[in-house]
Amino acid sequence: LTIDSDKETLRRWAQDLRRSGWTVTGAATPQEAIRRARDLRPDIITLDPLTGGFDALELLQALRQIPQTAQTPVAFASVRN
Repeated sequence: LTIDSDKETLRRWAQDLRRSGWTVTGAATPQEAIRRARDLRPDIITLDPLTGGFDALELLQALRQIPQTAQTPVAFASVRN
């Protein structure tokens, strides 16, 4: 699961990760990210700490409160032009 408020960044992340063999889904809002994380139980979550529109640390805390994602590894990663 890749989380970023910028849809172009989500597209680029997904493209790069798919080339490396990963199955990728994206989320652009905290609500969408929480729903997808709970439903999909991803192997790893990438989260842009500098994303606009929401606080990435608050989202991380929310993900840690969900039993399905409490132990899921989260990688903070940013892509900027």
